[in-house]
Amino acid sequence: MGIRRIHSIDGCIKPIGPYSLAVQAGNLFFLSGIIPLNDSGEPLVSDSFSEQVETVFNHTRKILSGLNLSLNSVIKVTAYLTDLDNFATFNEIYSKHFGDEYPARTTVQVARLPKNVKIELDLICFKE
Repeated sequence: MGIRRIHSIDGCIKPIGPYSLAVQAGNLFFLSGIIPLNDSGEPLVSDSFSEQVETVFNHTRKILSGLNLSLNSVIKVTAYLTDLDNFATFNEIYSKHFGDEYPARTTVQVARLPKNVKIELDLICFKE
C-alpha cells in the first residue's frame, strides 16, 4: 500500500479545495475538515447551529461507513466553532453521537470557516 492511501467515497460530500477527503497511513485514517454542506456542495440554507452540527455528523457517519469505520473508530476530534457561545449546544449534540466513550478532542473558536458555516470537524481514526 505504500506510506499512504488516498480515499474518495461515493455518495459523500466532495472536497471544496485541493485536498483529499480521507488519507490512510497504516491503521490511521485522517479525515479532512467536514463542514455542513448540502448534497450540491453548498452551505446549508439554515442558520441553525444545531442543524449544522447534525449535518456534519451525518456527513461524518457516511464517510466513516465508506471506510468501513464507525464513530467508535474515532480517536481524536478537532472542532472549529465560529462562536464559543455555542459550546454547550455543541457538547450536547456531540455527546449524543459519541455515547459514553469519547475520543480525545480539541475545540477552538475561529474567526471564519469556509463558505461561512458555523462548524467544522476533522478527525483521526484507528482501524484494527
